[in-house]
Amino acid sequence: MALKNSPGHIITYAFLALLDATPANPSTTPDLCFKGHPQPKGFITTVNSVHDGLAHYPDLGPEDLVVCDVDETLVKHEALPIESKGMPFDQQLLLRKFSLLDNRLPHLFDALHEQKVPIIALTHTRTGPFESIPSMEHWRYNIVNNLGLRFSFDEKKHTFHLTKMPKPYPSFFKGIILTGHHNKGAVLKTFLHKIKKIPKRILFFDDLKSNIDHVHAALAKTHHIHCFHISTAITPTTKSL
Repeated sequence: MALKNSPGHIITYAFLALLDATPANPSTTPDLCFKGHPQPKGFITTVNSVHDGLAHYPDLGPEDLVVCDVDETLVKHEALPIESKGMPFDQQLLLRKFSLLDNRLPHLFDALHEQKVPIIALTHTRTGPFESIPSMEHWRYNIVNNLGLRFSFDEKKHTFHLTKMPKPYPSFFKGIILTGHHNKGAVLKTFLHKIKKIPKRILFFDDLKSNIDHVHAALAKTHHIHCFHISTAITPTTKSL
């Protein structure tokens, strides 16, 4: 993947043109045609960073899809002061200060946008209002946006809910899927059916092995997907389905 210094484009046209598609139930809808795409196959690789994972695919393009977890994959938060421990959880969330795990990430994201590679976030976060927080979608978006991370979304329709999932419905907001605490594998599969899109290749990044396993189990038999487990404690390894 060639890295460029000019600003990236937020809109990824080949991917986003499908956002207005009619919702589909992943349990009843047949998988889309794989014509021109690699046959379904799943890989799991342990890497130290998103940068290292992307290095496996220098030829990413508009037909591919990059999906990233947020906490401990893209960003980290500082320890809260001792006096905050007795506060309600929503107040603790508002006090958290976040920073990038890797300062190269904004530049990497710009490079993906330059190549019109769709990139979205998939975070295990509740949706809608939460106590004193009016919108968890806005709260999560503001964190990554303030750190210079831009995801792919359509300005005309950047929000919808995955109503084929149980309540609370997962939501898609400005390039970020909030799972509503549902299984990430089920949510991502439902999202792809919602937009009627089968990417040529999916790259998924997460620091939790359980999320890696859920996404791999949900998609490896129907999509060409490479799951990257972000860990600095394990020697890089790869396995395939």
